[in-house]
Amino acid sequence: MCHISINGPAHISCQSRRSYSVLLTQAVK
Repeated sequence: MCHISINGPAHISCQSRRSYSVLLTQAVK
């Protein structure tokens, strides 16, 4: 999914997904 960029650079999407995953991990703990 990171290689697909519709509204912006792909690296932003990857970064957002990464941050989202971290938030979910912290929320579970």
